[in-house]
Amino acid sequence: MYFLCKFVDIVLHCLPIRVSLGIGKLLGLLFYLNPKKRRVGLINLKQAFPTKDFSSLFSILKKSYLSFGESIVETFIIDRLLSRVNLEIKEKPEADIIVGVHEGSWELYNFVLAAHFKFAVLARRQKNKKLDEFLNKKRVLSNLKVCFSLKELIKYLKNGYSAGMVIDQGMEKNAKIVPFFGQLVPTAGGAIFLAKRFKKRIFSAFGYRKSNKHYVIIEKPLDCNNLGEEEALIYLNKVFEKYLSLYPHEYFWGYKRFKRKKSLSLLILHEGRLSHLKYSLALLNTFKKSDYKIKEEIVKIEYRNSFSRSFSEIFSFFSGNFCLGCGRCLSLLLKKELVEKLRRRHFDIIIGTASKTAPFVLLLAHFFGAKSCIILKPNLTPSKFNLVILPEHDRRKGRNIINIKGALSFFPDLDKKWQEGKAFFKLSKERKLAFFLGNALTNQDIFNKNLKIFIKRLKEFSQDRFKILATSSFRTSQEAEKILEEEFEEFASKEILVLAKRKNWDFVVPTFLKESDIVFVSADSISMISEALYLNKLTVAVVLESLPRKHERFIDSLREEYLNVIGFPYSDFSFKEPKKSLRLYNEGKLKEAFSRLL
Repeated sequence: MYFLCKFVDIVLHCLPIRVSLGIGKLLGLLFYLNPKKRRVGLINLKQAFPTKDFSSLFSILKKSYLSFGESIVETFIIDRLLSRVNLEIKEKPEADIIVGVHEGSWELYNFVLAAHFKFAVLARRQKNKKLDEFLNKKRVLSNLKVCFSLKELIKYLKNGYSAGMVIDQGMEKNAKIVPFFGQLVPTAGGAIFLAKRFKKRIFSAFGYRKSNKHYVIIEKPLDCNNLGEEEALIYLNKVFEKYLSLYPHEYFWGYKRFKRKKSLSLLILHEGRLSHLKYSLALLNTFKKSDYKIKEEIVKIEYRNSFSRSFSEIFSFFSGNFCLGCGRCLSLLLKKELVEKLRRRHFDIIIGTASKTAPFVLLLAHFFGAKSCIILKPNLTPSKFNLVILPEHDRRKGRNIINIKGALSFFPDLDKKWQEGKAFFKLSKERKLAFFLGNALTNQDIFNKNLKIFIKRLKEFSQDRFKILATSSFRTSQEAEKILEEEFEEFASKEILVLAKRKNWDFVVPTFLKESDIVFVSADSISMISEALYLNKLTVAVVLESLPRKHERFIDSLREEYLNVIGFPYSDFSFKEPKKSLRLYNEGKLKEAFSRLL
C-alpha cells in the first residue's frame, strides 16, 4: 500500500492540478454510486435536513462525495495547493484549542494553519499501517505536529502550540449528549476538558470550496472556563450547524454521525380503528420509558382511491432498500396532501397495527430508510419487517418476532376517566364486580342460552356481597343485549348497566375496571381480558360456547398464572388472584422489542 500511494503521489504531481482534481471527482463519484455508502449518507442528510425533499438531498450528497474524492487527491498534492487557500482569522489563536468537523479538505487546512502558527493536531491511526505511514510522512513535511494520544497533544499545548481536534469523532463512552441538527448525539468533549484544565480558549474552524479556491475561517474564541461542558458543546455544534447549513456539501455525510444518537422520531400509522391504535400507543408508551428522547407523529392512512388498499400489498411486496427517497408508489396510493406532508419529515421507526397498515409500514420504512415494526399478524411475509409483535396464541416464531401474551393495553388518562365515570354514575362505596359481554364466535343460540344460565349464577354469587357493573360491546348481538337488559333490569344488586349500542361513554371501561374487585369477561374478547389483567385485576374468562382454536390457545396461555376460567354449568365461583403481572411481562417483551430495533 505504501508504494502504491507513493506511485499515485508521483503521478498526481506530474498531472495538471485541474486533471488531478478531476480524478478526485471521479473517485468521489464511485463512492456515491456505492449503494451502501449512498444509503448511509442520504439517511444522515434527511436527519439533518428533514424539511428538504429527497431530490435536493441527493444533489447535496453527490456534491459531498465529489468533494470527498477531491479531498483525497488534495492530500497527495497539498504542496501545490497552499497558494489556493484564503485564510480568514477573526482573532489569532495563541496556544489555544482549535476545533473542527470532518468537512472540506481537512488535511490541507491543517497544513495551512501550521504555516501561520505553531499547530499540533490529534489524529487517529489508519487501520492500514502502510497507508498510515505514508500519511504521516506527508504530514511531517510541514510544520504540522501530529499526535496520536491526548497525553502527547498536551505536551505540545504546554510548549506554546495550538491544539487541533474534531468534535464529531472519537467520542468517549461517557460523552455528553447534545443537539446537532435537532438530533441528540454524543459529542467529543476532549477540547472542553483541555480548555478548562489549561485555561485555554476554543476557536471553531471551517473551510469550504469556491471557484477552485479554498476559504478557511477561524471564528472568534469561546471562553468556556465559566461554562459547563454541555453548554460549551451546544455552542460549538451550533457554530458548525450554521456553516453546514450554508455549505452542506462540504461535510462528509458518509460518516455515521447519528449512529449513537439518543433521540428518535416515530411515525405511528392507523386505519381509523381505535383498538388497533391503542396497541401502537402501548408500544410507544413503553419506548418512552427508555433513556431516549422520543418524538412521535400519529397519521391516519388516507387512500387516494378505492384501489389503493389492494395495490398497496403488491407494491410493498416488491419494495426494498432501493426505494429510499423514491416515493412514487406512495403518490399512487395515498392522498397528495398526506404524501407531501410526509416528504417533509424524517422518521427512524415506522409502527402500525394489523394487516391494513402493514403495507404502508413497509413502504414508508423503505422510503425513509427507517426501521419497520408491525403489531399483530400482517398479510405480508413477517420476515420483510424489522420487527413483528405477535401474541403467543398465533403460534408464529422467528428471529424478528417478539411474542407477547394476549393483547397490548394502553389507558391514557386512566385516573381522570375513572374519576369522571365515578361522578357521572354517582357510584356507591360498596364492593363491586364487573361483567363485560362480547358476542358469539361460533354459535349464537348456545351463547345466548348459556348467557342466561351464567347471569343467574352470577346474581346468586353477588347477592349481598357485590354491586354489579355490567356492559355490552358494539359487537354484542341484539338478542344477547336484550338478555342482559332483562336479567338485570329488576335485580337489586345491579348498580349500572350500559348497553353500548344505545349509549356509551369513553370512561365506562376504565371506571368499571378500576371500581371492581372481580372482573368477568366473556371468553370471546381477547382485548378486554388483556385490559383487565393489565390492571392486575382478578379476572374471570366466561366460556359461553365452544371457542375457536385461537381463543382456546389464548385462554390456555394465561390459565395457570394470570387468568381464572369458568364454564358450563357455572357452579364453581372460587377464584384466585393472578400470580404474576401480565403488564410487567408484556412490558419486558416490548423493551426487548425496542432493543432489537436499535
